[in-house]
Amino acid sequence: MQRWLVAVALGLAACDLSTYSRRTITINVVLEPVNNSGVSGYAQIVRRTNEPTALTVNLQGLRPSTEYPGQAIRGSCAQPGEPREPLPTLRGDTRGQAQTRTTTVPDSVLQQGFALRYLQAGTVVACGTIIEASFPRSDTIR
Repeated sequence: MQRWLVAVALGLAACDLSTYSRRTITINVVLEPVNNSGVSGYAQIVRRTNEPTALTVNLQGLRPSTEYPGQAIRGSCAQPGEPREPLPTLRGDTRGQAQTRTTTVPDSVLQQGFALRYLQAGTVVACGTIIEASFPRSDTIR
């Protein structure tokens, strides 16, 4: 019996228990209409331990067959800074909706102090600020 217990203990010690400490944090960012565009939606940011940060975006109120490039910008929607990272371009369907497939983006632009925005013909049509209170510090995910 003692040998069996020792074997089980050694087996457990050899297992990679890191999967049990995996954390997932999901943040939803509301994308509000800008410039009376009528375009709105949300972005979902998902951070998982030891995995790339994933982003999914849903928009509605789009013109059908029209492309809407996205950007992650430093600052906020109220006080926008320079674009830092392109986001997936969305194309309005016949119902005026679009959704990205989940894509990976750098952690550095999906955090406090940044906003996500979508444009049409160079004009911002939807924007959402990543709020500090809703996103943990990057050192909390390892």
